[in-house]
Amino acid sequence: MAGGGGISARNKAKTIWQLTVSCGKGPDGKPIQVRETFYGSKLDAKARLAGLVSEVNRRSYLLSGDPTFTDFAAEFMKNYAATNLQPRTIDAYTDRLRRLFPAFGHLKLSRISPSKIAAFYAALAKEVSPDYVHKHHQALHAILEKAVQWEKLESNPTRKVDTPPLPDIEAFSLNADQLDALVEAVVTSEPLQTQAIVLIPLETTAGAGELMGLEWSMVNFDTNEIEICQSAQTQKGKGLVVKRVKNKYRWRIVKVQPWVMAILRKYKVEQQAMRLEMGNLWTVDFDDDRPGGGYCERKSGCWARISENYPQNIRPLVSPNR
Repeated sequence: MAGGGGISARNKAKTIWQLTVSCGKGPDGKPIQVRETFYGSKLDAKARLAGLVSEVNRRSYLLSGDPTFTDFAAEFMKNYAATNLQPRTIDAYTDRLRRLFPAFGHLKLSRISPSKIAAFYAALAKEVSPDYVHKHHQALHAILEKAVQWEKLESNPTRKVDTPPLPDIEAFSLNADQLDALVEAVVTSEPLQTQAIVLIPLETTAGAGELMGLEWSMVNFDTNEIEICQSAQTQKGKGLVVKRVKNKYRWRIVKVQPWVMAILRKYKVEQQAMRLEMGNLWTVDFDDDRPGGGYCERKSGCWARISENYPQNIRPLVSPNR
């Protein structure tokens, strides 16, 4: 911790001041001092001295509780990620840490410098794509940013490091004719389950996680409405994990066209009939027993089959990779 501080004039006009803060003695017994030159009035110099003492004390406090990156990353995953991040994001962070630990795990947080991070990114760029480097940067930045917030680190060194430029990705969208072609291809050639997987997002703008989290209790056939209030993601070792939507603005009740609701009603009847037929053998997992069931395992094959019904100029827009 910082001891006393003092100021002394550096010129006769008393507009330049030497600020000195005592920080005790080092291992060799010699005094440790922090000095700073200040330009301004004596009153302002005293105010700056008080701020400097506070900064030195804060720095001493941070260093006294300076964990290694491995220790803090474990704390981050347990006390923050587990309750605030989506399951898929947690899996992604776990994957990124497999490369981050060998590079930074043994270092104290205060010893992770921009130059060390830049060297890590440069080495990583020789092995993986720029996009994958960015994903590691995002994970490292988030972890160290939380360390700053929790007063384990004074500043985040990732803010001073550039990452490799990402390649431009061409945006795409379906025009009205292409959208009509998509719907026609689905309705005329796909089973009811696939029709539900495609038509629900078109009607409600539901994302993949929201589609997987949709339950029949959220489908109101009397009012032709679907409630989007939760999402589901697959997580390693846990299967599908359901959470409420990220924020209140994502929660919504959407009006759906009657003909689409009629398809969903048929699909529900088909699903119930299959359950009755199979009896005790019905062991369909959490994902399949829903309006958007089967999305996870079947989406690539679904889009591949649908694309075969398209004219040649539209087919690329509905490739499985989209």
